[in-house]
Amino acid sequence: MTIDPSSMRADARRNYNRLIQAAEAIFSIQGTFTPLEAIAKRAGVGIGTLYRHFPTRKVLLEAVYSNEITDLTTRAHSLLVAKSPDKALSNWLQMTIEYATKYGGFSDLMSLIVEDKDSVLVLAGSSLLKRAQKNGTLRDDVTIFDLLHLINGIVANDNPASDLQRMNRLLSVIMAGLKPTAA
Repeated sequence: MTIDPSSMRADARRNYNRLIQAAEAIFSIQGTFTPLEAIAKRAGVGIGTLYRHFPTRKVLLEAVYSNEITDLTTRAHSLLVAKSPDKALSNWLQMTIEYATKYGGFSDLMSLIVEDKDSVLVLAGSSLLKRAQKNGTLRDDVTIFDLLHLINGIVANDNPASDLQRMNRLLSVIMAGLKPTAA
C-alpha cells in the first residue's frame, strides 16, 4: 500500500490528495485504465509526482479504494467468529461482489490483486476460507486465488448497474460447488 499521507510534508500531502481526487473523478467517468498522465494533468502535477506517490496503477487503486479495502478486511475479521464458516465466507464474497458493482473500479483492483499473496484482502479472505476448510464444510483443494478469480468472473463483464441478484445467484452456485464431495 501507500505511505501514510499524514507523515508527508504539507506540499506532498496536498499533491497526494489532489491525485486521489483526480483519480476518483476520472475513474468514475473513464474507467480505471485511463492513462495515468490524464490523472496527473487533472491534479495539476507532473507524471513524476504521480509515480513518486503511486509507483503502480495497483497502488493508486488501493489508495482510491482504501475505505472499501478496510471495510472488507474488517468484515472478514468479524466473520471469523461466525457460527457457520462457509456462510461467513459466502457473506464476505457477497460483500466483495457488492463493492465491485457499486464501485466500478473496485473489480479492476480485484483483478490486479487476485494473485498478490500479500494483499490484505487476500489474507482476510484466506483466513475465512481456511476456517471453512478446517471445519470440513468446503473442499480442501480450493485456494483464495481460485475464489477471487471466480468472483472476478462474476463481475468482470458487468457494469455497476448490473443485476446484483443474478450475481448473488451465481455466487450461490459457486458455493454449492465448493462443498466437499462424498468419499
